[in-house]
Amino acid sequence: PCPPQNVQTTAVGARSVTVRWSPPLHANGVLSRYKVFIQTGRSESPSGSGRKGKGSHVSPPQTNATVSELSPATQYRVWVAAVNVEDGELISQLAGPVTFTTIVEAPSPPRNVSFSNVTSNAVAIMWSPPSIIYGSLAEYNVSLMPSLGGPVTHSVIVSANNLSTAIENLVPFTHYIVEVRAGTFRDVNHSRPLLWSNPDTNKQPVVFATKQTFPSSPVNVTITRLSSRSVWIWWDGPEHPNGNIQSYSVVLFEKRKVNGSFNTHEHKYTWALTRANRTKNGGTQVEVNALSPYTQYNVTVYAVNIMDGFELVGEKSRLIEFRTKDGTPGFPTDCRVDKESVTSLVIAWSPPASGDYKIVYYKIAFQSKMYYYQSVKKTPGIFEQKNLSAATPYNVTVTAFTNDTVLLSGPACRMTARTKGQVPGSPTDCRVGKEDVTSLVVGWSPPAPGDYKVVHYK
Repeated sequence: PCPPQNVQTTAVGARSVTVRWSPPLHANGVLSRYKVFIQTGRSESPSGSGRKGKGSHVSPPQTNATVSELSPATQYRVWVAAVNVEDGELISQLAGPVTFTTIVEAPSPPRNVSFSNVTSNAVAIMWSPPSIIYGSLAEYNVSLMPSLGGPVTHSVIVSANNLSTAIENLVPFTHYIVEVRAGTFRDVNHSRPLLWSNPDTNKQPVVFATKQTFPSSPVNVTITRLSSRSVWIWWDGPEHPNGNIQSYSVVLFEKRKVNGSFNTHEHKYTWALTRANRTKNGGTQVEVNALSPYTQYNVTVYAVNIMDGFELVGEKSRLIEFRTKDGTPGFPTDCRVDKESVTSLVIAWSPPASGDYKIVYYKIAFQSKMYYYQSVKKTPGIFEQKNLSAATPYNVTVTAFTNDTVLLSGPACRMTARTKGQVPGSPTDCRVGKEDVTSLVVGWSPPAPGDYKVVHYK
């Protein structure tokens, strides 16, 4: 037969092509089939009855054939021949060749993906080129995503000439999955978008973890309970723990007044992070004891990570100010009358036993049948009450006071004291000096002198 006419290729893919043609101008017999021959562009033309090469055969009246199992990004030549059968095959001359190139297919994934130089916020990623590359390799895409799921957090484009890259600004103490993809151009014209390799699902993903670093400061530091000698402090963990927090430290700054000016004394307490100091809502709460009553403190909290045996001390929280409360004071001790005179009494005492309070002053009271005297003294010791009546018994009390939001007074120590002097004698020369209808004038002279001081007459 004459050769087929109008050979052309359609539907060119990466691994297949469809070939179309028209019937021969003269069949010169009964056409039994068509033979399609495909060879790479560098191969010789098929020749002879046993022509070799990829191909296919179809029976008339079909005038197209699809050839598969081709290679991507490869140039091929295609021929079509018509066949009559009469005492053997009568094969026409070849129609063609028609040249075509299969389209580019994505490369295989890069190999030997690994990492090194891991710090708290950076990593170096290395890889080897894909084992199979169709067309021209354009670039690599290196992506990181959290191992617990979620979108890609870091993505870097690397030129085809490089096989490593550094990625920074990572989150400390975080596991990342590494994915490296190779991208090829779509054709010899370097057309985009690129064709990217797919991950190798038969291999375990490459995972690394950034190292620990200094944690940020705890948040929501709050004073929850307060007494005269203890405080309960509560806080939430750092917004960025940057590691596995091992402990928290609480630092108290105590303000003490020395010689008229305030000095600051630092007290540090450390707790390991255990269930004992965890609250139901996830915070941490601790109690600090042995504080001074009615004293101003500032408190700050910080977290500690440990890496390679070294402490990574985090940022301190903002200062919280509080003042311990006062308790009710006890009895002033060793209360006594230190000295007596005709018109005064000297009282002495010592402070109450130590306790959960800070005494700000003492109240000393003197009471007789006719008079009541009250004074205040800021320090214990000795107090003299003057202008008392001679030879008069007094009930004396000494009471300690603390100064919280309200004054707190303890029980008083009590004693009885008497001013010196004797009872005066009778006034002398008592007489009626004058009488009228509505009045009497009475006169008298002082009693005989003695150890007393007359303060008034009744």
